[in-house]
Amino acid sequence: MNNDLYNKLCDKLDIQASYFESVPYITTAKARSLIKEALGSMPIKEQPKRKPKNKSNTYHKTEDESNKMKMSGGSWTINLDRVNLPGYTMIRYTTKERIYSISVEDALKFGFNRVLRGENKLVVPITHWEIY
Repeated sequence: MNNDLYNKLCDKLDIQASYFESVPYITTAKARSLIKEALGSMPIKEQPKRKPKNKSNTYHKTEDESNKMKMSGGSWTINLDRVNLPGYTMIRYTTKERIYSISVEDALKFGFNRVLRGENKLVVPITHWEIY
């Protein structure tokens, strides 16, 4: 962030610049919460949830196999803040090596919710996915 923008942001939010200088690493989620706190009741435009674009109502995502979580022996996560799961019937993750598929009903049944890096995630263990 350039100094001009940094100073304007600090002035607008009435936050002392020394606070930010004392924090060597600040996450995006923490920065968002600080900004929301500073703005108070001003509405912040949230990202719209994704709606199905295809007729088959399958949520498609292309991932690298290395992005698979090690939690529960291997898991894929679905960002519940961005994906409107009730609008879909199937979830399909595609990697270079495999295709993972699960029904939304099974994902909700076998998955569990976690907040990871400030985002609500549905963590679904690999053992419940169909692998092609």
